Amino acid sequence: MEREHDTILAQELLERRKAAQDRYVKFAAVILLQRSHMEDPSIEDRLNFVRKSAGLDLKSSFYVLPPSNSQEISEFAINLQRSQYEGSMNYYKEQIKRHKKKKSNLPATTASVRPAQQQLLMGGSQHQQQQQQQSLSVQGWMLRYEYKMGTFSECKQDIDNAVKHYETAYGLLIDMFAVTSTITPGASGLPPRSKRWAEAKVLADCLCLKICKFHLYMDAPSTALFNFRRHLLVFKAFSESWHMGANSFEYWAWLGKQYKVFGDLLDIGTKSGFKLPPPTPGSVVYGSFAGMSGGSKDLNKFSGIGLGSGATGFGISPNGDAFVYAGNVGGGRGGGTHGPGAGINPMLVLQHAGYFYHQAANCSVQRRLRFEIAEEAFPDSNVAPAPSTSRPYPPSLQSMNAERAIDHLALTIELLTKSYEQFKRYKAGRMTLYLASEIAGAYYNAGKFDMALKFFERIGKTYRKEGWTLILISILKWSVQCAKELGYWENVVEYLFEMLSPDMPSTELKRQSIFDELVDILYTGTHPANSTVHKPLVLTMFNINSFVDCTVQFQKQQAFVSSESKFQVQLSTQGGEGALPKAFRISYIHVEFSDATLNHLLEDKRPYTQEEAAQDSGRELRIKDRKGRSIIWTDCTQCTLEQFGGGDVEGSLREVRKQNVILDLHPFETKVFEGVIFPLKEQVVKVVKVTLGITSEHWNISLDFPLQNFAQEQEQGNTQHNLMPQQGEPPRRQWLEVLDASPDSPKLSFKPLDKGLRRATALRIIPRESKVEIKSLFRSPAYLDEYFPVKIKVRNGESCAVVMEMDVELQPIDPTIESLDSVTLDPHASVESSVGGGQASQVLQGVRLLTPSKSGDENQEVPVGEWAERTIFVKALDIPTPRTIVCKVRYEISLDKDLKKTWTEKQHSFRVLFIPPFNAEVDYIPQPVQDLDKRANRKTGEDLASILKPYQVDEAHGTILIPALMRKEFYMLSTWINNEGPWPVEVKEVKLAVGSATEAIESNNAKQAPSARGLTRSHSISRAKEKKKSLPEMGVHVDIVESGIFSIDDQSTRDGTVESLDSQRWCPGNLQSFHYLVQLTIADLELAPEQIELGFLRIQWRRYEENEANRVPYSETIVPLQPLTLPKAEVYMTVDLPKQAQVNRPFTARYEVHNPTGKLHELSMTVEPSDGMVYAGTMQTVIRLLPYSSHPIQMSCYPLTAGLTRLPRIKLVINKRKAANRRGRPVPLIPQQGPAAPAAPTTAPPATQQDDVLVKKVEKSIKLRPIPRFYSVYQPILQQQSILSITTTDLAASHHLPFRPPTPRPTKTAKMSLSWWPESSPRRYNTLPPLCEDKAVSTTSPPTFKTLEMPMPRFVRFSSADEKSGERPAFVAFITAGHPEPKDTVDVMLALEKGGADIIELGVPFTDPLADGPTIQESSQVAIEHNVDIPMCLNMVKEARSKGLKAPIILMGYFNPIRCYGEEKVVKDCKEAGVSGFIVVELPPEESDVFRGYCKEHGLSYVPLVAPSTSDMRIGHLAQVADSFIYVVSKLGVTGASTTVNVELPNLVSRIRRHTDLPLAVGFGVSNREQFQAVGAHADGVVIGSKIITVLRDAAPGTRAEAAYNYAKDVCDRTGAPAYNIVHPETRIPAAPGHQHLLDPRFGEFGGQYVPEALVDCLSELEAAYVKAKEDPLFWEEYKSFYQYIGRPSNLTFADRLTQKIGGARIWLKREDLNHTGSHKINNAVGQILLAKRLGKKRIIAETGAGQHGVATATVCAKFGLECIVYMGADDVQRQALNVFRMRILGAKVVTVTSGSRTLKDAINEAMRDWVTNVTTTHYLVGSAIGPHPFPTIVRDFQSVIGTEARGQMLEQAGRLPDAIVACVGGGSNAIGLFYPFIDDKSVQMVGAEAGGSGTHTEQHSATLAAGTVGVFHGTRTYLLQDNKTGQIKETHSISAGLDYPGVGPEHAWLKDSGRAKYIPVDDAQCLIGFRALCETEGIIPALESSHALYAAIETAKELGPGKDVLVTVSGRGDKDVESVAKALPKLGPIIGWELELPKISDNF
Repeated sequence: MEREHDTILAQELLERRKAAQDRYVKFAAVILLQRSHMEDPSIEDRLNFVRKSAGLDLKSSFYVLPPSNSQEISEFAINLQRSQYEGSMNYYKEQIKRHKKKKSNLPATTASVRPAQQQLLMGGSQHQQQQQQQSLSVQGWMLRYEYKMGTFSECKQDIDNAVKHYETAYGLLIDMFAVTSTITPGASGLPPRSKRWAEAKVLADCLCLKICKFHLYMDAPSTALFNFRRHLLVFKAFSESWHMGANSFEYWAWLGKQYKVFGDLLDIGTKSGFKLPPPTPGSVVYGSFAGMSGGSKDLNKFSGIGLGSGATGFGISPNGDAFVYAGNVGGGRGGGTHGPGAGINPMLVLQHAGYFYHQAANCSVQRRLRFEIAEEAFPDSNVAPAPSTSRPYPPSLQSMNAERAIDHLALTIELLTKSYEQFKRYKAGRMTLYLASEIAGAYYNAGKFDMALKFFERIGKTYRKEGWTLILISILKWSVQCAKELGYWENVVEYLFEMLSPDMPSTELKRQSIFDELVDILYTGTHPANSTVHKPLVLTMFNINSFVDCTVQFQKQQAFVSSESKFQVQLSTQGGEGALPKAFRISYIHVEFSDATLNHLLEDKRPYTQEEAAQDSGRELRIKDRKGRSIIWTDCTQCTLEQFGGGDVEGSLREVRKQNVILDLHPFETKVFEGVIFPLKEQVVKVVKVTLGITSEHWNISLDFPLQNFAQEQEQGNTQHNLMPQQGEPPRRQWLEVLDASPDSPKLSFKPLDKGLRRATALRIIPRESKVEIKSLFRSPAYLDEYFPVKIKVRNGESCAVVMEMDVELQPIDPTIESLDSVTLDPHASVESSVGGGQASQVLQGVRLLTPSKSGDENQEVPVGEWAERTIFVKALDIPTPRTIVCKVRYEISLDKDLKKTWTEKQHSFRVLFIPPFNAEVDYIPQPVQDLDKRANRKTGEDLASILKPYQVDEAHGTILIPALMRKEFYMLSTWINNEGPWPVEVKEVKLAVGSATEAIESNNAKQAPSARGLTRSHSISRAKEKKKSLPEMGVHVDIVESGIFSIDDQSTRDGTVESLDSQRWCPGNLQSFHYLVQLTIADLELAPEQIELGFLRIQWRRYEENEANRVPYSETIVPLQPLTLPKAEVYMTVDLPKQAQVNRPFTARYEVHNPTGKLHELSMTVEPSDGMVYAGTMQTVIRLLPYSSHPIQMSCYPLTAGLTRLPRIKLVINKRKAANRRGRPVPLIPQQGPAAPAAPTTAPPATQQDDVLVKKVEKSIKLRPIPRFYSVYQPILQQQSILSITTTDLAASHHLPFRPPTPRPTKTAKMSLSWWPESSPRRYNTLPPLCEDKAVSTTSPPTFKTLEMPMPRFVRFSSADEKSGERPAFVAFITAGHPEPKDTVDVMLALEKGGADIIELGVPFTDPLADGPTIQESSQVAIEHNVDIPMCLNMVKEARSKGLKAPIILMGYFNPIRCYGEEKVVKDCKEAGVSGFIVVELPPEESDVFRGYCKEHGLSYVPLVAPSTSDMRIGHLAQVADSFIYVVSKLGVTGASTTVNVELPNLVSRIRRHTDLPLAVGFGVSNREQFQAVGAHADGVVIGSKIITVLRDAAPGTRAEAAYNYAKDVCDRTGAPAYNIVHPETRIPAAPGHQHLLDPRFGEFGGQYVPEALVDCLSELEAAYVKAKEDPLFWEEYKSFYQYIGRPSNLTFADRLTQKIGGARIWLKREDLNHTGSHKINNAVGQILLAKRLGKKRIIAETGAGQHGVATATVCAKFGLECIVYMGADDVQRQALNVFRMRILGAKVVTVTSGSRTLKDAINEAMRDWVTNVTTTHYLVGSAIGPHPFPTIVRDFQSVIGTEARGQMLEQAGRLPDAIVACVGGGSNAIGLFYPFIDDKSVQMVGAEAGGSGTHTEQHSATLAAGTVGVFHGTRTYLLQDNKTGQIKETHSISAGLDYPGVGPEHAWLKDSGRAKYIPVDDAQCLIGFRALCETEGIIPALESSHALYAAIETAKELGPGKDVLVTVSGRGDKDVESVAKALPKLGPIIGWELELPKISDNF
């Protein structure tokens, strides 16, 4: 099979090779192998067979490729082509030379006439004549050689020579057609209609096409067109001489083919990339052409063509006509290079292929006409046409028969279709329609009426849309004829209806004929169209020209629910020539609303022939206007509700309101039908459509008028005629009002209504605006699990008393999850209901509101002006987050004179923050196993090994225990419970329960008990997705042995319950401790889990209230405890020591080695001596431990000295030996030498040869339980020893319980010296950790047990040999990475260590370091210029470590670079690089939970900072967070060297020492040795940074490391390795959460409080003050008292001229520019200054960009008499000089900021630094909704007055809410002030306009939300313009200073991500467009910031269209920006077409 296939392949290759060789083409074959072929061993033989059989050469013509991808194959093809290229070119070159030589050897053509012609003339035999005809003449051979040379030149890609040869060949060929040759004198042309003539003619066409193709390829379209038209002209002349001219179909067939082929050529060329030239004047050259040899101007020289004797040629005349002439073009009628008509005549410009296809189609038409004439003359297809007088030269029979086979119409349609597609492609609209009409006509002539109708409809749509009614009426007539031919009577009716339109031009007689035909079709049963009943016909009148105009409108645009709302339907017809010729009756009018219950049906049931009106027809009033038009008003308000079966759905029945009316439509008449609706719900009622129905016996026609689209078209002014009278511009809609309803002389008048609207087809139904006032009173925050009381108060502001009821909804946090929260009126009843199985409810409905005086009457009315109230109780579970509560108050009130009542409703929503009431921490302290059942008599078997003891029955738990497997453990649980919130609580019971908290919840649910699902901050309980096994199911039983509480006022019980006489009051911040002794019985330790949930605390409590203590029932909160890690089943040792020991008194130390596993272990024991103690016992032995057994070891010890003395060191090694291969000879034990390595379990010592037996020793360490009287958790330490405190007197320690619980903090009472071993960490160490000693432990409080985890060093003071003083502080040195140059950093670190630095802080540079002074700022900027980032910093650390750096390294910097790098990634990479920890300046513990978790996971330290402004409570919190040391900021302010040390430093250190014994490193302001010593006298370490950076900056390159060494040496006076031992610190219990925010600090994921520690308490103080002020009515009264001063409320203005200019939605302006100081900034400034007064701050600082906020701040400071400092960027100072002067006039100090980008960003940086320095006396009046919490919330609340006012003003002035609101966004204060009150109005679109600068595609913009990413900046998490790789902040640009900011408010970031608002960039040029538009149309000069919003508002208005409303805030006035606009116009003015003659602007303007 394979051989057969190979043979076929080889044969095919052979044939192809021979064919290629015959054409002198080189042939090569390429074989592509598949992967399956590579495994075929015979593939090589098969390939050889194919190659040999095909005769291919292995080296040059046969190639085999292995499996390859497309790229490899492509490369092979290119290389193959390159390899053949040179040879091919040589071959073509030689062929051209050969044929040129042959041509030169031909005889001269002038010697004689052509042989063939001569023989024919002289006569001869027929054979001779045929033989001569087959041979070529000399001219023929010349033609042959020229053609071949052209072909070879083409293959050679020599296009110029190819064209030259083809031109020459074409000239020779044309000469052969001539009557007399000019090349061969005396020779005659080729005989017409001969074979050689036909072949030559085809060759001439091909040569012309080739020449044209190459000219197009060479981008010479004019030359190509010239050659083509030359060809047509020449052969037109030849055709006349051949008697085949324009009167023959043969000529038109040939001409059509030429046009079609040339069109195909152009089509292929354009698809391949050829571009048509634009038809510009002078684009056609007809006297000379580019590329002509010699530049000849003689056309005949170029063409080489003569048409006869003499100098005859052809050309193009100045008017564009082609002509044949005698003489040269250059000397005759053209002469020049550019024709006079070259730019306007399409004959002279190369057009697209569609033009030539159309020409070919015209030729096809002419061809058909000429053929039809010939067919009439010669009808017989078997008889050859004979010459006659009229046709002396008839066509041949062959050509006639060939033409008869042609389908001329199909050919014409094909060409027209191709032309149509080309013109459509080039969007030639008019020509496309013309071609479509020609196609339709062709189809009509061909009898294909369906296709013709299809094209007519397509054409009609366009002409109808563009209003070309003169052409449309003709198309409709043709369409009627086609539809009649097809029997499409529905189409006929539609066309006739449209032909009756007054817009259709027609005579009265024709219009009458159309009308009669339509009526005849509809109502004559004998008409052919009515042979059957037609299906319902629906005509959308909006898509055609209607014969009647129909509109609907409401009288008002807004109405109340259940109130009466009138509407009018208007039908109008025109009179005169374009009117209906007669009256036409419609059957019904169906008005369809968006609410189907409101639909109306107006019917006329009379037969078509009946003239009299029906008796029950609606009342009519008739008048005539001044133009004689009849106006008829019909009353349709008395409709009845009936069923209606009409409409577009066949057989459907709907309820509608019916009434009989007269529906005769007369010419020149307007009929108005007035109806009324009563909507019963809140909605927007829209008129969907109006249907005019026409019904007869055979027809059911619906004329649909979709009013929504129609109204939109009318607003845009697209209708052809007006439907109502208009009174000037702007247009107003008009309502036909009845002034006098008397039938005899009625009075009707059109009354103008809303300005700017022509129609109102939508009615907004709203509830009546309620006049009640709702308040919610509560004390926030609330606690989880409690019944939190909220009082709802409602004031009746109506004019009458009403009965009020209320619905309350507690909204879920996540709608997708079932909520466990509840709301109730009676918490006691809710408790009882939950016990009985009741479900919690989140909704209260129908709650009656009661006045305090009549609280018992449920149906009482609330008098006018009085308050009603009701208290609700909210219970929130699970998640500590704010809850939203929505209250809806409703009541009935009459709205009209008929006293019809309607429900009025008002909604009030508020949020309550819920926080966990408690946070619990627990310590598990192992205890010695006690024999609690001490009995005098031991049972049988007690002395047996555990493996031999019988099974035991545990009656308490109902289980059977195996003693060998069983394990008992005792633990002391020391728990601390903290009251986290700000409110005291009353605790009734605290009980420890065994089991998991999830089990407790399930148990409560099973028992239908009250819900008890409270959570703490650190241990949240969520709904259990998977049920975990209980402790008994895991073989673990927990028993509470004893419980105790150490409190004076409380008493203890034995069942785990703690209670007093009634309850106990816990105040905020109180820490309660409870202690329990529990016993764990583990059935099988090896099968037990690693961790278990031991239990939880069940706390019954309620909020403490002085007067309301008994109103709220107790709540129950479950506080889960941290899981307990069980000991592993491994060999371990315990020690039992006496409680006390004295000098010179022996005691016994009892050790016991336990084997809890099922394996046999052999151990070698060695006892090492100890100083200070003599002991006796076994010193070295081997112990064999059976499974589940133990071995006792006893020693007698004799203390020699008092103090801390080490017990004997016992070293146990588990030996695993390989059995000997000789029986009875055991392998001797090899004692362990020295401490084992950490990898001992996997490391074998060198082999030892003993008795020819290879012994391999594997040692495994065991663990020792060394704590006296206590168990310890498993410690994988290789060696261990016990410590005992030896005293000279007995320690009088009382033991009421078998344990002594620790306290959370040491107290300064009677001291004792007590030492202990810390618990070991999972990390292994080679050496034993040093002893830890607590120097201040209460005698009533045993020590805490500490865990070793972090590798961060801890300061340990010690005596150094080189210090006489004995002790010195640690030296902590700070440098900025990469400063002064990156290459210096590693050497500087090594030099600092050598000079005495103990720890090195490596600063990561950041663009905006808020807490750093000028020195470090400058160094950071230098480092950033060197591209220093975190990866480079880590590389520096790695290099320093590789060079021997031993000192710990701490990375210090700001959070955003860390966040961009990745929090977990940076910790992991720092660990690998050798970094020891982090100091993140603006990352307080509240924001660092995730980051600290990563640090703990990877063993790195997180170092918190403490500032002088930090409160004692917060210091305690920070002390709990710290894990190595604390960085103490010695003074308020920023970094930098100073001359003095803060005198308050000792007090600060003393305050911190009260809370922690961790080392303290003090920094800020230290620069020399004296200051180092002064600070070191109080601190454990001293930090120096700015001075070191200054030293490095001033040092010369190459000497910086030396300078650093000298400075370090001088400061600390020590050199060498670090002088402090690295001691791994204790692991602290996770700190309780710090400050509890009273307001939610987050907006989704955005917001937060990322600030230096100095500001945390200040911000907390500000938040508390604001919350208190916010809930204080007096504060708001004081604030509103300044409204007159501010200028509130600001105006809402309708921008009518701006609206008219843009032609879109109505634009409304909120005029904040009219406020005092000229902007919205005064709103926030007044509010914050009142807060500053409450805080007692006398100094105010602010930042400003545009200057408006600075002016507002300076204004209020002047008003209140406060000091004012305003920071402003230097660039902004220059462009806002006017505002700077205003601030200074007002008494403010303006500080110019020259750092960074010198704009708003840097002004904020400097203001922050000022605030950090002067935080105790200064209030930072932030101007925008940016910065740390609570500033975004405060600014938003004060600025929300903008949106609140605007919302009410829109409802009052426009009667509706806006469809869109627009504001500019920089930081976003005015935008969020406008947006916030509209957030819940989902119908209102919110648009923010950002500063697009030079465009978001550049770096010069400030479009943060459009182009930014999430980051942390200026204290908040939001969107930033930043380098996403490094986290550095980018510089921004905007024409407006106020928007030139790289961040944005966090609430805006949340609105963007949630999709509620959209933000668009507006560039500088577009900003000026908005600026100009408002100036020129409304006479208002806006600020440039507002101009961004104005442009966005204009675009939004255009997008929404007429009938909508857009509200935009003009946030500031523009007088400040006049200079900026003037400077920008020279650059941006030409772009936007705004040119102003500007005076020369000086620098000072």
